[in-house]
Amino acid sequence: RLVGSEMCIRDSDMCLPPEIDIKDIPPDLILQLMPIWQKKYEGLDFSKFKCRMVALGNRWKNIFGEATTSGMANMETVKAFLAVCAASGRILSKIDHKTAFLQAKLGPDDHPYYLRAPPGVPASIMPHIMQPAAYAYGHPKAGRQHEKKYSAMLLASGWVRSSYERYAYSLCNDLGQACLLTIVDESPIQSSTIAVREFVHA
Repeated sequence: RLVGSEMCIRDSDMCLPPEIDIKDIPPDLILQLMPIWQKKYEGLDFSKFKCRMVALGNRWKNIFGEATTSGMANMETVKAFLAVCAASGRILSKIDHKTAFLQAKLGPDDHPYYLRAPPGVPASIMPHIMQPAAYAYGHPKAGRQHEKKYSAMLLASGWVRSSYERYAYSLCNDLGQACLLTIVDESPIQSSTIAVREFVHA
């Protein structure tokens, strides 16, 4: 239930959505949002600095009985994938899915959930309670929903799913052949030529 009228920040084009009345929302559906700062070092060189908002998904109670596990290629499949790549002299590369879980939008049949703003953030910057349109980082269903969307995109782009391993895909076109595995938010790829590797990465 929404109450109040839409508020706009003075001298700004950014508008805030109406505040949400939470008295009728089950507490189990409200997740705390927290900023996560992460530095990654490789050797002695600074290589990465990340900042993202993450929902504390361990506090989410599955009152709807929804499936939350995210599938990934079996480790035996990964071993066979690497062995075939090495034996055939194929090119091995990897794709890291940028902002992967932010792509998992809530569908029309998905149950809504809510986020509570991080402590200390004023209402002028972020509403106290929000109803997101996607599965935020940290939500138990984020990985599963991302995998479903990624799989649909691969199949629509001409990839063929393996009949033995549902997280393995192959592609054959005029540039060559390629095989791909899905492992959470990364995809190892073996390509028969540089041209098909560039095609897949593009």
